[in-house]
Amino acid sequence: MLGQCMAALHGDNIGSAPFDASASEQELWHALAEARATLGDRHPDTLRLISSHADWLGATKLEHANAELLWMEALNGYRAVKGNEHTDTFMSIYGLATCMYIQHKYADAEALLVATTKIHSAAMVKHHPLKFINTLADCLQLQHKYTDSESLLQDALNSSRAVLADQHRSILITMHHLGICVSLQSRDADAEQLFKEILVLRRAVLGDQHPETLMTMTELAGCLGRQRKSGRALALYQRMCSTTEQSLATRTQGL
Repeated sequence: MLGQCMAALHGDNIGSAPFDASASEQELWHALAEARATLGDRHPDTLRLISSHADWLGATKLEHANAELLWMEALNGYRAVKGNEHTDTFMSIYGLATCMYIQHKYADAEALLVATTKIHSAAMVKHHPLKFINTLADCLQLQHKYTDSESLLQDALNSSRAVLADQHRSILITMHHLGICVSLQSRDADAEQLFKEILVLRRAVLGDQHPETLMTMTELAGCLGRQRKSGRALALYQRMCSTTEQSLATRTQGL
């Protein structure tokens, strides 16, 4: 079982048979126990299995407390073996912070991400910084720290636009987070302008039927409605419903 798991992680043929994604929970834990016994707790392959199990526990089993413990172990291991600025270390930090976030441990997730951005800000440029920033901004918003969240997102956008185009998907996701933050401060006119800009870009990049485009349409319609621009809000909702129906029809035809 260990060979099959490692083959799946490496994309090679370590085991004699392909990895069975439907393997039982008991078999998966046995593979991790075998890796610990034969390779050691901090062998890179063991750490990959620990990270994979943490992700699996959170995403599939919804056992976030247990996943958090595994993410912490993986993070400590990667820091010891690969250093603070390795991609695996950063992704373990993100996994742990996300796990804390899901458990409503917003202050803990915030502290972890703030420490990461302060200590490793230069290295983060190479490791998907907007992913960290977006999660941190959400943590701040859920603690009603809207001004801090808005400032963080705006600074991240200004920095990222120096190297990424406005049409880049990461930029659009962060813009969307900023629009929500502005809206949460009852500044719907400002949020409206942001969501209009995002909608134009997402339509051009992703198309009308993409879930992220539809999500932006929903937020924009909400902004319009709260400003009593009922006619425009209703027209946008109707267009969104029509687009969703077309998308569902297209998917049904493909079945």
